[in-house]
Amino acid sequence: SCEQAIYAIVGRTTKGNKPWYEFQQRGKMKAETQSLPFAEIQLRFPPYVQKLIKNYDQKAQAIESGMAIRPITEAEVLKHLGDFGIDQQLAFGKIRQMSGGQRQRLVICAAFWSKP
Repeated sequence: SCEQAIYAIVGRTTKGNKPWYEFQQRGKMKAETQSLPFAEIQLRFPPYVQKLIKNYDQKAQAIESGMAIRPITEAEVLKHLGDFGIDQQLAFGKIRQMSGGQRQRLVICAAFWSKP
């Protein structure tokens, strides 16, 4: 089929018990979105669109679980590492150069990243 290429999935809803996805297409205004059920998207568009949908779902799931709340900036990561006694010099070094205790703190630090 001669469909216009989908370049972004911007929303998901459920109608009946079927997932519908809202998407943007090349050559159209950002506000001009279209929605179709997943089954129809699978039939009418190439496989890369299913990857866009999978990425959208994973990102939405991360947001719902609270994992995406914390900004991933260098300053935020360094502050978090500092809270566990890993200074900036260690933070930019190689893990294999850390002592056993420093590596343990790094693992604990990583486990607490999502602010449980």
